[in-house]
Amino acid sequence: MNISTLSSTFSIETGYDDQNRWLQWVLYSARQVNQSDCYACATARPHLATVTFPLSNISDPTGLPCLLALFISSSIPTDSNCIILSLLFPPTLHMTPLMFQPHEGNYTCFFRNLTSSRGTNVGNIPSPFCFQTFQVNSSFLASKLSTFLITQNTPRADIWWMCRRSKLLDILLPDWTGTCTLIQLVMPFRLLPLTASRVLTNSGRRRRPRSVDPSQFSLHGPGVYFDSIDVPRGVPDKFKARDQVAAGFESIFPQVTINKNVDWINYLYYNQQRFLNFTKEAVEGIHEQLDKTSLMT
Repeated sequence: MNISTLSSTFSIETGYDDQNRWLQWVLYSARQVNQSDCYACATARPHLATVTFPLSNISDPTGLPCLLALFISSSIPTDSNCIILSLLFPPTLHMTPLMFQPHEGNYTCFFRNLTSSRGTNVGNIPSPFCFQTFQVNSSFLASKLSTFLITQNTPRADIWWMCRRSKLLDILLPDWTGTCTLIQLVMPFRLLPLTASRVLTNSGRRRRPRSVDPSQFSLHGPGVYFDSIDVPRGVPDKFKARDQVAAGFESIFPQVTINKNVDWINYLYYNQQRFLNFTKEAVEGIHEQLDKTSLMT
């Protein structure tokens, strides 16, 4: 598949040739990873997802200490090791937190607990999220990172602090308490091979497509079968509309049985029409609600 002609292909297949931001984003993402012979998959209204920040080595001068120092000043650092990080994550105005979906990972977490009751509790992320946790007011961080974690005033682009699973912060408050970690936000996007034979497991072996048991999709239902004269048997009693014993006695009087069968046919036809009307109203209601939701979004 030549992804450079995706827009024209989409127009030919669907008849929709207007500008589509979602389609442009999928095309851009596929080009960025430089892949071919694959399916590009994404949801229609994707939510940003959290990922661990790649800089987690506290002892590395070009790593996390250098990055945290950027939060206390908007000027370009004098240390040559930090200039690259300053250019990758430039200073920005205070940002409104975005909608996101938290995901577990090997996060580097920072814990702070003030003895004073005046501290602002920003929350605590779940412990399974933290690969390693450092106490801000400990002797280990006192000479390295404590200053950078309590005097922040400059938000940085594409970097957020996550202190709870439902909220993000662009900077940490001076009197913050809780457990926080640096995260980045990414858009969920997947590339799948065209053929199932190319799908590999974590061990490198080819994964065979799972077979489907046709009996699970039987039109007759479990336990229901047709006997030698094509009469359905095994229908559960709670789903039976008529009793076989009573019908047997009625067969002595054919006229009664015929009239009852006519009434049953009318009854089934009547309920079928009611079901169709209910289905039509439900679909129209869903369509109306989705239309209003799309306009509001």
